[in-house]
Amino acid sequence: MRSYWVHGWATDIAVFGRLIGNLPPGLKEKAVAVDLPGFRSAAEGSVSNEYSSHLAARILAEKGKAESVALVGWSLGAMAALSAAAELGEAVSGLVLISGCARFSRSEDNPHGMDRRVIKRMVRKLKKAPDDVIKDFHHRMFSDPTPGRLESFRDSFYPQYLNLDAGALERGLHYLESADLRGCLTGLRCPVLVVHARADRIIDIHLAKMLNDSLEKSQLVVLEDSDHIPFWGAEKRFALLIGAFLLGRQAPNDYQVQETADDQRACE
Repeated sequence: MRSYWVHGWATDIAVFGRLIGNLPPGLKEKAVAVDLPGFRSAAEGSVSNEYSSHLAARILAEKGKAESVALVGWSLGAMAALSAAAELGEAVSGLVLISGCARFSRSEDNPHGMDRRVIKRMVRKLKKAPDDVIKDFHHRMFSDPTPGRLESFRDSFYPQYLNLDAGALERGLHYLESADLRGCLTGLRCPVLVVHARADRIIDIHLAKMLNDSLEKSQLVVLEDSDHIPFWGAEKRFALLIGAFLLGRQAPNDYQVQETADDQRACE
């Protein structure tokens, strides 16, 4: 099985390096990390935020006739992977959504989303002090009870993440503010693994539960001891979870797998 891994806002494919390196044999060799357009190179500054179309086109160009494909997305990348999976239909055999949602910004029918005023402030500040915006966002990815992980993240990726193209970052924020993927959820037929930390300070756990409830073949793993970037510093444990899902095996015992959407509907 070939898997495509899509990173989140203010990062690039390097964030998945250690996680992919810990995948089980057979999966590790066929894992492909995909940079969202513009995030890795300022030379791509004129590209749009059509992330799902970019991802779907690449998968179709590389997919073998008899090859199964899975998508793994984190944060903004989870939204891109979700949208691409809906576009690709039966070409996708599995989907992993880490710290993701179908609608990021707050509205009357999405009260747990991010306040749009916060997003707009980030856009304005990007034009004046992009380093401060990036540093603050990375700080909020980590929960307070996890000392050392933020420092490890910065040691690994600074200053390169402070030099990400400001135009690409702004387009990513506009995508997060405007994208609404809730309409495509009922059309997804592949198995989905939704992984989310209860203490996520960027995407509320309620959004993950709503996402899981709206998918036909979904299982939700709620992490009680993590944050918005749950795989950082826990790559071996996370690789076992994702590997088990992609291979159709039972999740490790130290993960709490919630009831599936099918189970919930059966109890209603």
